[in-house]
Amino acid sequence: MRETGSCSQLNVIFVGEEGVDAGGLTRDFFSLLFKTTGVFDNENFSVRADLLKKKTYHILGRITAKAIIFGHPGPRCLNAHIANYIINSKEPDIASVQIRDLPGDAAAAVQQIQDSTQDTISDVFNGVLSVLEPTGFSKKLSMENKMAAVDAIKAHYLLYRIMGPLTQFQEGLHSQGLLETLRTFPDEAVSILAVSDLPSAEDLMKFYVPQYSSDHVKKDLEERVVYNLDRFLKKIEKNKVSSVWINPMNDVDNATLEVPASINTGHVLQSLIGCQRLPRNLERGYLEFDHDSKNLSTINTCLPSITFPNIEEIQSYENFHTEMLRLIIESYGFGCA
Repeated sequence: MRETGSCSQLNVIFVGEEGVDAGGLTRDFFSLLFKTTGVFDNENFSVRADLLKKKTYHILGRITAKAIIFGHPGPRCLNAHIANYIINSKEPDIASVQIRDLPGDAAAAVQQIQDSTQDTISDVFNGVLSVLEPTGFSKKLSMENKMAAVDAIKAHYLLYRIMGPLTQFQEGLHSQGLLETLRTFPDEAVSILAVSDLPSAEDLMKFYVPQYSSDHVKKDLEERVVYNLDRFLKKIEKNKVSSVWINPMNDVDNATLEVPASINTGHVLQSLIGCQRLPRNLERGYLEFDHDSKNLSTINTCLPSITFPNIEEIQSYENFHTEMLRLIIESYGFGCA
């Protein structure tokens, strides 16, 4: 990665791949860093001594700041409690913390304690002792104090356990002068860091604006292509499109396992623009039509745009479906295979 100017432009070059960066490669670069550095884990920060020693969490804070400045939608991989603490320095209301917000061992321990009875609570205590000890809860578990034990587990494993990584990350944001700016727009800032739903089919259709021909005959054909795209995205939204070649965003190599994985709108956007959500600095993309070519469809991740040639062939939804799968899976440098 090369940075030109003070903070005006990034020029990302992937070794072994061709491509001129006009925004798409930069978005893909940030997306890969958020996914592969090991900083984020299960909607929270990982806790790794090696990453703390190398100040990797600090580096990812700086990278997150850069990504936001350059229009990337942000990591969006932390639970809302943690994102809110980073931006607002507000500790979570323990009563609002759900079991799903906790890492696996802590979540299982909370469930066992909540389900315990007078007859089983001693055995439960022995089973969850290794989880309870780091929280500072030093009493023997009883029916009278079991909810206090639950609160202690929630507080420790949601927030206190990750204070080292979290503090480094905050310092990384601060070093780029962005933490204070984010705090002036807290709702938007939290949404950039916190897990959120993937864009809907309607969101994508609104983003991509068709560049229709003035010729009415051609326009009729183009409108059919747009209709097929809308139908395709709605099927994806309903988890009705899958492929054995999709490597989903959880690092499970389904291509190797030959297990069909559902394609979602995150896969679509990753292939088309280099990140799983719509960038904040792009208002729209374009659907373009080439009536004179019989070539395959192409994408421009930087503009961004999709160019559909061979218009008559993709009037058929089945042919259009196949063509879109090819774009999503095989898109050079961006595909999800």
